[in-house]
Amino acid sequence: MGLLSYIHERRDALRLFYRLHPEAWRYTFGVIFIIAAAGRGRWMAVLAIFLGMGVMLAYDRWGKPWQEKGAAMFKPKPKLPKS
Repeated sequence: MGLLSYIHERRDALRLFYRLHPEAWRYTFGVIFIIAAAGRGRWMAVLAIFLGMGVMLAYDRWGKPWQEKGAAMFKPKPKLPKS
C-alpha cells in the first residue's frame, strides 16, 4: 500500500507534471506494459514495447519538422480567382 499512498499524497504534483509534459503519458504506459509483460515472461513483447518506446522518443525529439511539413502538405490551397 506504500506506492498508492505515495501517489495519493503527491497527486497535485503528478497532475502538474503530466500537464507540463503530455508526452510522458505514453512513456508511463510503456513502462507499465513492459513490467506487466516481463512479469508474465513475454520477452518478445518486452522487446517490441521497448523498441516502440525508442521510436516514440525519436519522434518526440526529431519529428516536429516532419510533422509540420506533413501538416502543410494537407492544408487546402487557396483558390485563385478565375479571370
